[in-house]
Amino acid sequence: MSAQSQFPHLPVNDIGFKINFRDFKKGDKFIFRKQLTVITGDNGTGKSSLINLIKSRFSSNDNNTSIDKDTADQILTTPRVNKRCFYIDFANDPIKNRTTLSESEDIMIQIGCVQASSGQASIMQLLAQLQNLSTDLLIIDEPERGLAEGRHYLIGHIIRDWVKKNKNVQIIVVTHSKILMNELSEIGELRVMPQFRITTTEHYFEQMTANGLKVLKAFRNSIEL
Repeated sequence: MSAQSQFPHLPVNDIGFKINFRDFKKGDKFIFRKQLTVITGDNGTGKSSLINLIKSRFSSNDNNTSIDKDTADQILTTPRVNKRCFYIDFANDPIKNRTTLSESEDIMIQIGCVQASSGQASIMQLLAQLQNLSTDLLIIDEPERGLAEGRHYLIGHIIRDWVKKNKNVQIIVVTHSKILMNELSEIGELRVMPQFRITTTEHYFEQMTANGLKVLKAFRNSIEL
């Protein structure tokens, strides 16, 4: 739950639930307050489900979603919008998501990705996808995947620069990277799943450490029994 959106023109102002669904409860309402939202959380806390539900609200979607529009209509209070959504998933092949490229650009990025390391290919993919991209909502899923930590700063710089140059586009970034959280939350808002709660990078990792120590203590106690 959050205060009212600071940018009411955003394609996705909120995602509301009319029934219980997976990690979400009837009456939950997640409000997007800024142009850039950074989403994090443990695996299994609903990040992918939320992203798929968001994608289902858009008339133009460059990638398939595991939750179809009609099913999402039964789950959400949020209506569909006649707008475009573009989704970049770094869990997939570096050249899979390239529908905005011209034929010549497509050939060049395929050649480049084949010749590059997996980390370099991820950066090339992001640059190619963002070049001349026309969309209303951009979702970038785990852009740090396969990259050394030092490269996270470069990814953060690329995304920050693109956000500043595309004020009319809403951006959602899903990440586990502490560096990306720090870099991007300076110009956006960091949310942690499953409650979609506002947090800071420092507080999130302090909580993660505390939770990890509790699990370790419980494990040690179980061994001693």
